[in-house]
Amino acid sequence: MSGAQAQNQSGLRGKVVDSERAPIGNVFVLAHSRTGDGPHIRTDTAGYYEIQLPPGIYDVFVSAEGFSPACRKIEVNAHRMTRFDVTLEVNTLGYED
Repeated sequence: MSGAQAQNQSGLRGKVVDSERAPIGNVFVLAHSRTGDGPHIRTDTAGYYEIQLPPGIYDVFVSAEGFSPACRKIEVNAHRMTRFDVTLEVNTLGYED
């Protein structure tokens, strides 16, 4: 990809980790705008994700099995990839020892 193409991209990118900073793979990441459901993606095995989005304000939902979900309102600016890293906390509700 050329430098000019990279400058024209907008969206979200980041990394999802647990409370001990270990990456979490296969995490569901959804960017929802007021105009309707937005794109979703899963993190790679190293916990990284990237979603191309038009500029706007999004509710970003992040969830993984065994962890409490996270949600945050994020503004995506034109021609810029906004960084949104997430730390998920372990949730043992519903799990038996």
